[in-house]
Amino acid sequence: MCITSFDSILVYIINIISTGLLYNYGGTPDTKITAIFLLFVGQMQLFDYIFWETEKCSLINKITTKLAIIFNHLQPIILHLLIQYYGLSTNQVSNLLFYIYIYAATLYSINALYNVVCTGKSKKTGIIYWEWNFMKYNTIFYTLFMIFMISTIFNFKDKKFSYFLNFLVILTYISGHLKPILNETTGRIWCYYAASLPLIVLTYITIFK
Repeated sequence: MCITSFDSILVYIINIISTGLLYNYGGTPDTKITAIFLLFVGQMQLFDYIFWETEKCSLINKITTKLAIIFNHLQPIILHLLIQYYGLSTNQVSNLLFYIYIYAATLYSINALYNVVCTGKSKKTGIIYWEWNFMKYNTIFYTLFMIFMISTIFNFKDKKFSYFLNFLVILTYISGHLKPILNETTGRIWCYYAASLPLIVLTYITIFK
């Protein structure tokens, strides 16, 4: 995702600090859920750092690859479970998509875990290549990933906040696929979003609190 290992670990540290601030400063279930969720998403930067710092197909690299696949595909599930944990009601659409996504994620992840052995640099771009993001049916699966996430965010109590978050989700999805601008890696821009999104949300609640 990130251009260098330094970028990966820097973004990871910023993510931890900014999500901590968001969790403590926000004060509402919506912001606490968002903070924990973004902290979970931020763990991908730690995996990215390990990919940079280990030899491809070393034991640590292989184990980290498997963990990264699982963490990556758990993200919308974690968001849905957090909403239930904090006592917010979930609509029928997100509940249905929850089970559909689990089914799809299980199939896609099993295939990825079996076929993706380790993770290293792309020969074309020179940065870390997350092979599991580009497997067969990836477009269908990750579109479902985003739709499920968007529908789940609509369960937040503050509807203006949910619209704002979904705007950010859609923006990251679109900008992340501007491959010519981003040296043909959809994950690269998400590296920086991991650090910036908690700060953007913090700014939003500071202004509209």
